[in-house]
Amino acid sequence: MKKNADELATLISTEHGKVHSDALGELTRGLEVVEFACGIPHLLKGEHSLNVGREIDSYSMMQPVGVCVGITPFNFPVMVPLWMIPVALACGNSFILKPSEKDPSASLMLAKLLKEAGLPDGVFNVVQGDKEVVDALLEAPDVAAVSFVGSTPIAEAIYSKGSAHGKRVQALGGAKITLLSCLMRILKAQLMRLWARRMALPVSAVWQFLLRSQSVMRPQISWLQR
Repeated sequence: MKKNADELATLISTEHGKVHSDALGELTRGLEVVEFACGIPHLLKGEHSLNVGREIDSYSMMQPVGVCVGITPFNFPVMVPLWMIPVALACGNSFILKPSEKDPSASLMLAKLLKEAGLPDGVFNVVQGDKEVVDALLEAPDVAAVSFVGSTPIAEAIYSKGSAHGKRVQALGGAKITLLSCLMRILKAQLMRLWARRMALPVSAVWQFLLRSQSVMRPQISWLQR
């Protein structure tokens, strides 16, 4: 991934629209999980306790779950999949990634890199599609666990359907930015530049002032978002 970082970042920028430096930052955060997963055998040793009762010893074994599914959002097409893929594979599971249909190419390159690294065929898979594909994965009897990141309503729906079909489900919701929030950020940036120009101050000085005054502005913005 480090060797192909620029190519991956270009794919992200082309399909998502974030700048190249931001895409590289996303890759860096994903690589942190890859590095963690490389040391995961230490966490898979299990535990052993002697004499928990009369002539009774207790031990635990860490075993793979089986087929795991990751359903990821469009805004972080590499970072969020890398929250899931390295840990699942390092723990001995196979993995199916269902990325957002809005920026699918980065996930295909991840699959290519995993194959080049020596991962056997069928251990990591990418399935493109929309809700129909998600429903099929949630209903598939061979799928043992599902991980999702996205909006709260979709997270609730995936948790309900996945758990109803006997899956272990991790559904992280709340990943949203309202239109009003985006407009407020743009307005704040424009006001900052105009104020700096009028007062003949560096933009950084105005930015520091806004950060100090953010505690006053936040309640008004929160009320508008509600």
